[in-house]
Amino acid sequence: MKIGNKEFKTMKALKEKYVLVKVEDIERLKSNDIGYIEIEEEGEQYFIVRRGARHKKFTEELCKKIRAEREEGKTYKELALKYDCSTRIINYIIRGIY
Repeated sequence: MKIGNKEFKTMKALKEKYVLVKVEDIERLKSNDIGYIEIEEEGEQYFIVRRGARHKKFTEELCKKIRAEREEGKTYKELALKYDCSTRIINYIIRGIY
């Protein structure tokens, strides 16, 4: 089975890099803006999502805004509450590793 430019000889090998998704969960993927791949193998239809792939909540523009608010004196906790995330995420954004 070929996904993109990678060849997978077994479903087990495929599952190490991707997660099979049930048909009834496709709408949830779409509503959360998570990309998926639709494949057909031996007459069966599959939907897969790359393991570890996550849609980031904050755009680069929003990260810049958060950094600016931090420079203005807002605390990590205030920012986390305002943007509905953890202080760890705020820390990553401030340090530029998000």
